Amino acid sequence: LASLAASGNPWREDPGRRADWFEELAPHGESRPEAPEILLFAGCFPSYDRRGRSIARAAVRILQEAGIGVGILGNEEQCCGDSALKIGDLKTFERLRKANLQALQARHEERIYTLAPHCSHVMKTRYDHGAAAKPFVLLLHELVAGGRLPLGEVKRARAVFHDPCYLSKYE
Repeated sequence: LASLAASGNPWREDPGRRADWFEELAPHGESRPEAPEILLFAGCFPSYDRRGRSIARAAVRILQEAGIGVGILGNEEQCCGDSALKIGDLKTFERLRKANLQALQARHEERIYTLAPHCSHVMKTRYDHGAAAKPFVLLLHELVAGGRLPLGEVKRARAVFHDPCYLSKYE
């Protein structure tokens, strides 16, 4: 909680480095392109953890392959506040929620996707924003089903999707 209150993320990482993972992928070096088709709310783990950054970069590369303009909130993004809410620190949650809502409203984005299921759930249920955030995996499904992300030749195979959090339980 002290880390969330002090730096807007659970690891007390530098908030000014939250968007570093995106810089090499951003068109023209911008984390805020003029009119992205979607806004990706990365979350804390993909923003700061080395392995998490590879997940965020892969997500953006997939979207770029599909021809989709993607933007992020950049250093304006803060923790979604889910952990603070769950343990009852409503003051910290409310501060994080307000900061994120202010950043989202300034962008006027309607299609928001998150990499973290906890972020999409808390944003869907506790953020008063006109556009509900959705899990990134739903966007992948939409792109494949709509033909915007061709998979090439698919051989008969079994696949398992494991989401112990919200998508398989509530969506």
